[in-house]
Amino acid sequence: STRSFRACLAESGEMVSGSLQELTNLMSSAEAWAPLPVRFRSSTLRTRATLMLSQAACGLFQLQEQHHNCPFKLFGVLRDKQVANDIASTPDCRFDPFTKEVVSKHRAAGLESPQCIADLATIAAVMELEMASVEASHASIRRLQHILSCQTQAQHIIDASAEWVLRRFRVLAQGPS
Repeated sequence: STRSFRACLAESGEMVSGSLQELTNLMSSAEAWAPLPVRFRSSTLRTRATLMLSQAACGLFQLQEQHHNCPFKLFGVLRDKQVANDIASTPDCRFDPFTKEVVSKHRAAGLESPQCIADLATIAAVMELEMASVEASHASIRRLQHILSCQTQAQHIIDASAEWVLRRFRVLAQGPS
């Protein structure tokens, strides 16, 4: 069994296609709006709902299109070896710097070579597609700023950020416990 990496799921469209289908159903089906009481079915609500659903669908479609191109297309090799032929036939001008580097490094052996597969699997295992960890770090800096500002003069966010970085370096310097 193959492991499902987030980059491979993004490239395959599995993460977006269900949501796009649901939005299509909401926009084209009268049954979806049946639970809404008749007195609230105004033209203003319909217009606002259509606008919001349309904007959400556009955002999802844009995300899906980005995931069908490089560098995500490169991770399709982990899912299907035929994607390597598609990438090999793609002009270099369509590659982003990461894809260009990977393709040039593995040009001789091919993108379906065990070394390339291992490189892509390693990168896919550690790469982050979402901002959750970054946002969690930002939240901890804001909490630190709030804690350091209690019962004293307010601490500036830059000072709290520097303090947080120094604390992280101290933890890393101590090593695993």
